[in-house]
Amino acid sequence: MTKKRHPMVDVRIEQLHYPDRATGHVLAPLAADPVGEMLEIEPNHDHRAPLAAMQMKGGLPGQVWRARVKRSHGGAKVVEPQELIRRAPIERDPACPHASVCGGCNYQTLAYETELLLKAQQMRALYAEFPALRDVEIRRSPATEHYRNKMEYTFGDETPGGPLTLGLHQPRHFYNIIPTPHCRIVPEDFNRLRDAVETYCHRKGWAAYHRTRKTGFLRHLVLRVALTTGALMVNLVTTSAHTFTPDERREFCERLTALPLDLPLVSIFHTTNDADADAVIPEKLDLWYGRNEMDETLFDLTFHVGPFSFFQPNVYGAQNLYAKAIALAGDMSGQTVYDLYCGTGTLAQIIARHAQRVIGVEIVEEAVEKARQAAFENHLPNVKFIAADVLDELQRLADAGERPDVVFLDPPRQGVHPKAIAQLIAAAPRKIVYISCNPTTQVQDLTLFRAGGYAVQAGMAFDQFPRTKHVETVVLLSRENK
Repeated sequence: MTKKRHPMVDVRIEQLHYPDRATGHVLAPLAADPVGEMLEIEPNHDHRAPLAAMQMKGGLPGQVWRARVKRSHGGAKVVEPQELIRRAPIERDPACPHASVCGGCNYQTLAYETELLLKAQQMRALYAEFPALRDVEIRRSPATEHYRNKMEYTFGDETPGGPLTLGLHQPRHFYNIIPTPHCRIVPEDFNRLRDAVETYCHRKGWAAYHRTRKTGFLRHLVLRVALTTGALMVNLVTTSAHTFTPDERREFCERLTALPLDLPLVSIFHTTNDADADAVIPEKLDLWYGRNEMDETLFDLTFHVGPFSFFQPNVYGAQNLYAKAIALAGDMSGQTVYDLYCGTGTLAQIIARHAQRVIGVEIVEEAVEKARQAAFENHLPNVKFIAADVLDELQRLADAGERPDVVFLDPPRQGVHPKAIAQLIAAAPRKIVYISCNPTTQVQDLTLFRAGGYAVQAGMAFDQFPRTKHVETVVLLSRENK
């Protein structure tokens, strides 16, 4: 008899590790129960004996899944979930109608307090090797719905060969695009704009870009909102295979500006992107309507946001995050401060009110231009922005004799380059305040800083992305006296 290569098993999740690695056990097979099956009585999975340890991506503690065994690793079965057999006791019916299919959110079936408890447990387990963070607290988000100020949708089809859709990639079925007309974490205006663009492109007979066949031309729709000032921005992303006529551009803009929106639509852009990667790369950017930027305000400062500027996706939560970062740094009067990976210079300009001199470094030139403009308009002459790679610029600054007293870090998800960490250790700032959108890589970086003579002193987690698996953290390191 031929042995199944990837057998199906039932598994029970017992723990969830950040961000979404579930562990538990493969369960013993159910005993035959013809009467129970006839009466459709749900079996008691709690009485099933645990067999081999297992791990899989996603899920919640207490859930029972039917899963396919993919391989063995470290004494555990690595499985791929196929069907949810039993919900966890902590779950409830989700308010979002897309919760079971879109994959954008992980915790729509949990009460928000339960979600916070689960994330706090994950953070404490992740940072357990650092005594100062073993009881790290998580700060709740000021808003749990309609908080996202940016969303990137993809054109495609819900099923192969189906009609055009505009939405999010379906989990485990990457090429299926799920429309999300009732998404609850974005402003309602985003849902109206998404629906209008999908309907318009479908009526025009336009096709989604197919990366393998190189057919079609529609790629993405990126929506942004300035929640503190009330403004909307649209960016339609296509390949160069279609040249939009003046009439097409005018009609597209008129359709969107005529919508009954809560906030004014101030900008409509078109981005041309022929790159192979499934990412929005601005090879060419054209303004079809309105102005080329919108403004956000934080701490009574004004920041300019363009179609490709980085800005915290949860602006109200960002105020709490930045306030904590400033508090951890302590007194910075008379000191030189670096803000590395500074984006549009939001944090650097806030710091400038507390320090003698601030140097912000960011590789995206558009973001640096916005930062310089905002710093001028915010009357902050003591902050300087440099468009450069952090690793290269740290070496240049060191060669020029610059020495920071305090360094703020807010790197991308992959963390700080080990060589950049070595340069920072050599620069010997008194304090390092490390903000992270990926606590897993932050832990790795903290280990390198610790080996270089820095001690982890304090920190806090922030639920910047309610209903999703993501958490942001801020950690204070200080140089140990040798």
